[in-house]
Amino acid sequence: MKTINIYSDGILYQKINANKDIENKKFQLIDWNFDGFKDITVLNNCGSGGCSYWIWNYAPKYDKYIYNKELSEVLGLEIDTLNKFIVFHYRAGFHEEVWDTMQYKNDKLKFVKGLYKEKWNDSLGNFWVKNTYSKMVENTVIRRIDSFISK
Repeated sequence: MKTINIYSDGILYQKINANKDIENKKFQLIDWNFDGFKDITVLNNCGSGGCSYWIWNYAPKYDKYIYNKELSEVLGLEIDTLNKFIVFHYRAGFHEEVWDTMQYKNDKLKFVKGLYKEKWNDSLGNFWVKNTYSKMVENTVIRRIDSFISK
């Protein structure tokens, strides 16, 4: 798909030069930056590691949609509309998983908290889980590690 044409009352409002290989044309309107305006969301890819999208945010200041480079094409992108969080969820198989929770503040995406989970078997056959929790406190990332043997 080369372009996305946006119409308002039957009149062409904006022509977006997408230049994307959109196969299934699965479009949604989702307010990714929680500003009250729905953003154009096109499914890019979905697999065991999550989904990725192409996202154009509506920018009222410019009265048009602008491509969001921070969120677009990120595998495992999730949205928590209740708490107004964007979650980057990365999975490297069963043994490693990361959740970075972000929030828009003054139109910029800022880190809020994260979880890095590792799993492995030791030489005695024990199954270990190690959780590294991160949280932003007064512009400093605070980390706490918790590891245990799981049954």
